[in-house]
Amino acid sequence: MSREQVDFFVSQYSSMSDDELAYLIAAKREGLSQDAARALDIVLKQRDPEALVTALSETATEIAAQAETARKDAEEARKLERAIRRVVHAISSISIAIGLLAVAFERPEEGYLLSGMGAALLVAYHFHRLHSRLVSALFRPD
Repeated sequence: MSREQVDFFVSQYSSMSDDELAYLIAAKREGLSQDAARALDIVLKQRDPEALVTALSETATEIAAQAETARKDAEEARKLERAIRRVVHAISSISIAIGLLAVAFERPEEGYLLSGMGAALLVAYHFHRLHSRLVSALFRPD
């Protein structure tokens, strides 16, 4: 452990409020370096434990609320994606069916065009979904 690093972190953590320290403990404690964790322990011993416990419980509640909001947002996004997928499949299916009926009733130019448009819509949509998932998997921050 570097004494200079510990002193640096002690000065940083000493200037933090109880709420900021509580957030640091609740959200980032596991990711701290050995020097930072040692400095945090030093600063925590100097602080009022009751105030820290209160701030920590409030911070934990806030983090839980943020996680719940993120979960609900993700669920809404999945529902919207599912609805869009159903609409695209319905439009493509109807387009292909009408196009095939047009071909059956001896209107091949319109029928092939309509069927091709339906198939192209379906392929383009699924290509877009695949591309979006690939990009999100490559650049996911976690």
